[in-house]
Amino acid sequence: MNRINTPLDQLLDGIKLLIFDIDGVLVDVRSSYRLAIKKTVEYYYQKEVYPDEIQELKNESGFNNDWDLTEELLKRKNISLPRETVIDTFQSYYWGSKGDGLIQSEAWLMDTDLIETLSRQYKLSIFTGRPRMEAEFVLKKNQVIQHFHPIIAMEDVSQGKPNPEGIISICQSLNINPYHSVYFGDTFDDVRTAVTGNSIAIAVIPPGGNNDLIAQYLDLGAKTVLKSINDIKSGV
Repeated sequence: MNRINTPLDQLLDGIKLLIFDIDGVLVDVRSSYRLAIKKTVEYYYQKEVYPDEIQELKNESGFNNDWDLTEELLKRKNISLPRETVIDTFQSYYWGSKGDGLIQSEAWLMDTDLIETLSRQYKLSIFTGRPRMEAEFVLKKNQVIQHFHPIIAMEDVSQGKPNPEGIISICQSLNINPYHSVYFGDTFDDVRTAVTGNSIAIAVIPPGGNNDLIAQYLDLGAKTVLKSINDIKSGV
């Protein structure tokens, strides 16, 4: 097992590209995506669903997409519905009408001055499992979208994480070798994605997460674990 927490300044030496996940890294989604999962499952299950249930499923491979996770959680409670029905219900909570749903409760996590500083030293990009509309919504709302290019969202890849297609696409578009890139993510699948895509995996403990995750991140191949995305300051 590899449990060496490499100093961040060493990891960033020679790096040209920083790629960020959004959920749990740049944005606190406990009151948005996570709550939409909970409300959707409870609507059909008619019993309470606990955050630990959602997190445990999130830790499994292949459920980076919250629509997939919601559908799977319902199936595990012996509720089988058309996928379109699950998505429609989920989106009615999360997106609402014209972006007035739970998405409005999302809190931005990364210091904007830090983004400015990083953008002068590195190329910055996004690889997220969010639909493009929702990714651009939060980036525009927080006035940071101009710093990230390209933005690879759900519709831009044929397979979701842990498939590294998004990382490969970003690196090819910028003509940067993946070995000279870093991917910041908060889930085990984010780490798997980076490792498979030959990018340096840096795990970020999401809001509400705990230090129990650190050993698992490192075992999966993360080179270091940050308590907050703003801890990048220590390496630049």
